[in-house]
Amino acid sequence: MTAKNKMEEIRPLLIIDDSEENLSVLERLLTHLGYQVDLCKDGLEALDRLSLRSYEMIFTDVNMPRMNGIEFLQSIRSKGDSTPVIMITGFPSITLAVESMKKGASDFITKPFQVGHIEHLITRTLKEKSLRQKNRFLEEELRDKKKIE
Repeated sequence: MTAKNKMEEIRPLLIIDDSEENLSVLERLLTHLGYQVDLCKDGLEALDRLSLRSYEMIFTDVNMPRMNGIEFLQSIRSKGDSTPVIMITGFPSITLAVESMKKGASDFITKPFQVGHIEHLITRTLKEKSLRQKNRFLEEELRDKKKIE
């Protein structure tokens, strides 16, 4: 395996939460699953981090100081960033889940975390992301083909 292939296998994930305990739990879980994990304590710190690198997926708490998860989601979507964002809350409500999804969240999970659920969620979300990318590529190919004809 080449160094390039090894680099491609590392899938960076970003976790945003103001709770050290939640950051630690998710970091251990996701690292154990083979992901490279970066941690941020709020949405503003995460925006700074996103200016330095891209991520396969982002997990963000809803309630945080300075910039909450909904504000963070709105900010990145307004910039055209389509990275899958999973919203996390300890206080679930249908209204919050619907609002998150309308603003572009990929999914919504509640604390405490269940390992099997997180693993399934990541697999499904990354598969959906890959399919969207392939679909965009095929649409571009089709447009190019129509221009040529």
